[in-house]
Amino acid sequence: MTDTFLVSCVSARGPHLYVCAGTDLLVHDIETAKPVRRLCSQDGSSVLCVKASQNGRIVFTGSTDGAVRMHDLRVRGDGGHTLWQHAAAVQDLSFEDPWLASIASDGTLAILDTESSAPGSDVRGTRGSSRASSNSSSRDSAGIRGGISGSGRAGLGGGSSISGSGAGGRAGVRQLQAGCGTAYSVHLAEQWLVCGGASNVVRVWDFRGAHHHGERVAAAKVARLASKEARQLAQQERQAQRLQAQLARQQQQQEQQQQQQAVEQEQIRMYMQGQQQQQQQRGQEEDHQGRCESASSSNLEHHLQCEPEEL
Repeated sequence: MTDTFLVSCVSARGPHLYVCAGTDLLVHDIETAKPVRRLCSQDGSSVLCVKASQNGRIVFTGSTDGAVRMHDLRVRGDGGHTLWQHAAAVQDLSFEDPWLASIASDGTLAILDTESSAPGSDVRGTRGSSRASSNSSSRDSAGIRGGISGSGRAGLGGGSSISGSGAGGRAGVRQLQAGCGTAYSVHLAEQWLVCGGASNVVRVWDFRGAHHHGERVAAAKVARLASKEARQLAQQERQAQRLQAQLARQQQQQEQQQQQQAVEQEQIRMYMQGQQQQQQQRGQEEDHQGRCESASSSNLEHHLQCEPEEL
C-alpha cells in the first residue's frame, strides 16, 4: 500500500535526502533510496520546509504551527527541540553555519544562532575549519544592516532594521520585519540575507556587520569568563585563608590547653611534694619527741635510784 501525501519541500545534504510529506519528515539514503528515519509531527502540524547541516546529522524543520525545530538523527525517538516559535506558518528555511534563517507567512524573519540556541549540538558537521571558524565568529545578527536598494518590477528593497532579540529576549535569536507582504522564501549565503514575498519586493541585508559584532560578543564572553574565573580564584583564596586561620586558632587553643594542663600538673606535683614534706617533718618531730621522752624517763629512774644512798 502506498501512502498519498503532499510533498511540500525536498532537500539533499550529506548522505541523506529529506522529504517533507504532510505531517512527516522522511529521511532516505540518497544513493540507495532506502528509508533511514521517519519523524512524525507531535501535534499534527504539517512540515513545510527542511534544511540540514553539512554532514546531514542535524535537521531543521519549519511547520504550519510556526515552530522551527531541530532534530538530531543520532538520537532515537528525538521529537525535536523547538528553537523558535513564529506566530504564523514557517514558509522557508536557510542554513549557513552557524546561522539559521526562518521566514513566516506573516513576513516575520528570524535569525537564529544555532550554537547558542541549542547548546551542545554539533551543527557544523564536517565543514572546513576556516569557513566554520569565520562563520562561528559571527555569533550575533545584531550586525545585520540594509544596504541595497533598486528599482524594477521586482525591485530590491533596502533591508529593514532589527526589531529586537525576539520574544522573551531569547539569546541567539534576532527578529526582522521583512516588509514583503506574505513571505514565501528566504536565503542566507556568505554576507547576504535575502527574502521575497507577495508584495513584488525582494529584501536584501548585508550580513558582514555580524562578523565584527560577533567578535565583540566573543571578546565580551571571554572577559566574562575571565572575570568569573578570577572571582572563583579569589573565593578559593579567601576560603583557604579562612581555613588557615581556623587551623591556627585550633592549634593555639590546643597549645593553651596543653599549657593549662602542664600548670595544673605542676600545681598537683607541688601540692603532693608539700604533703610529703609535711608528713616527713611530722614524722621527724614525732621521732624527736619520742627520743626526748625516753631520755627524760631514763634520767628520772637514775635520779630515784641515787637518792636513798644520799640519805
